[in-house]
Parts: sequence; C-alpha cells; structure tokens
Amino acid sequence: MFRLLFVMITTVLIGLGTGYFLWGTRVARLTEALSGQTLEMDTLRARLAAPAAAAAPQEGAKPTEELHVINEGIAALRAEIADQKTLLEKSANGAAAADAPTAPSVTEVKLRADLEACNADRLDLQARCSGSVPAPSAPPAALPPPPAPYHPYGVPRQP
Repeated sequence: MFRLLFVMITTVLIGLGTGYFLWGTRVARLTEALSGQTLEMDTLRARLAAPAAAAAPQEGAKPTEELHVINEGIAALRAEIADQKTLLEKSANGAAAADAPTAPSVTEVKLRADLEACNADRLDLQARCSGSVPAPSAPPAALPPPPAPYHPYGVPRQP
C-alpha cells in the first residue's frame, strides 16, 4: 500500500517537474519579449511626449552624423560594385579567349564516338522498322516449365 502511494507521488512529482521545466522556458521567453516590448513602448511614448523645442537641438546634430555614416556606406558599395565590374570584365575576356578553337579533349572524342555509335544504331533500327533489312532470326529459347499448381495446405493431392 505504501509502495503504491510512493510510486504515485513520485510519478506525479516527476511529471510536474518535467512540465515546469519544458513549459518554464517558453514562459520565460514570452516574458522577456513582453518586457522588451513594454520598454520600447515606454521609450516611444516619452519621445513623443517631449516638447518639440527640446528635441530640435538634438536632431540638428544628428542628421550630419547620420549623413556621414550613410555617405560612407554608399562609398563602400560603390567600391564593391567597381570591384565586381572589373571581375566581370576579366571573366568576359577570359570567356572570349576560351571560345577560340583548341584541340579536342579526351572526353569530347569519347562523346563524339558515342554519338556516332548511337546514330548508327538509330539508322539500323529505322531500316528494320521500314522492312528493308530483315531482322536477324534467333532460335526460340526454351521456355521454363510451368509452376506447380497452388495447394492451400502445401500438400498436393494424389489422384
């Protein structure tokens, strides 16, 4: 009796602990996200509630810094685009030089030989289909013996 009660209480406690552990991380993440949202909303409300005169001097200094950062970013993008343009021009010049005729490689020779063999087979099949060339006659193959009749109990009947 006590053993059964002990097992039941232990099982319930393990279940509650596991549930709290698995559910607690989700709740913690949700709480953290909501706290962050609350702080952002409070900051936004404080900035919107501030008088326009107090905000004007800060905004006057900020745009020049922001413009400087934006101009640096644009300059970096232009440099990257120029580098990509030179790379594309080099690859285009290399592709034009590669288009010049060269000696065929081993794979090209093998591919051409395979293509010629396929064309010959196709022409041979077309000739056979049209009836101008008789198909080679092969002797009929011996057929395998038919399978034994099926018996549900595995023992054939004796006549």
